Amino acid sequence: MSEVPSHYTLEPERAPSQISRSDEKHADEAALKHHADEEIAALTGTEFEDPNLDKQHLVFEDDSPYPEVRSAVANTDDPEMPVSTLRAWIIGIIWAMLIPGVNQFFFFKFPSVTVTGIVAQLLSFPIGQAAAAWVPDWTIFGIRLNPGPFTVKEHVLITVRALICTEGYN
Repeated sequence: MSEVPSHYTLEPERAPSQISRSDEKHADEAALKHHADEEIAALTGTEFEDPNLDKQHLVFEDDSPYPEVRSAVANTDDPEMPVSTLRAWIIGIIWAMLIPGVNQFFFFKFPSVTVTGIVAQLLSFPIGQAAAAWVPDWTIFGIRLNPGPFTVKEHVLITVRALICTEGYN
């Protein structure tokens, strides 16, 4: 039987004649758990046990080990999806000017009101969808005004641009 470190048991150590098969099985499971934790620490680079980590799904090449991330984020990328479009730049720059201006205006009021980046994140999606539906598909100086449907990457770019301008003062 292998030696089980004392930090795995809550009972005092017993003589070898008092150890049963269930104790041996428990000791083997504890040794496997310890080995799995060491292996997980080597894979993730952490020195503590993460309660959110899905230990049954440790494939880091394509999927995240966290079930919440796997359910919300695609593990593939579409390089053909437009990102830095004129639509994303215009909506993002409007948020970058509007939110700090509103915050500066309301800063002098009591009690002050602060508009955060979540406002831009929530409102930029319907604005982007409306722009994709109503802006004509023209090309001006080689830049398409409407490159197609509003994409997730454009939404992230607009949100990041707005968050940089709103969170800079905190």
